[in-house]
Amino acid sequence: MLIYGNTPKDIVKMMFRNKTKVLIVAGALVLAVSLGTNKAVAEDTVADKIKNAPNTVATHISKEITATKEYQAKSWAEAKAQWSRLFSKFSAN
Repeated sequence: MLIYGNTPKDIVKMMFRNKTKVLIVAGALVLAVSLGTNKAVAEDTVADKIKNAPNTVATHISKEITATKEYQAKSWAEAKAQWSRLFSKFSAN
């Protein structure tokens, strides 16, 4: 079959001369098909995030307060142990 005087081998040769164009078209086609078949599902909308913001902030603050209290208790216990070791060194002499 001749298309304007070109044989199928000539058409294939012309396509391979323009590899970048063919690859770009093929990539665009794959991208279009993949984007067209995916369904985007919004988990949280902006309105939901705004509604839940006070609860989220309150939860975060309460977690931070609890973590700070635990850290302070631990560091005070370590400081107390260091002071007791220091006093025991001076009282032993």
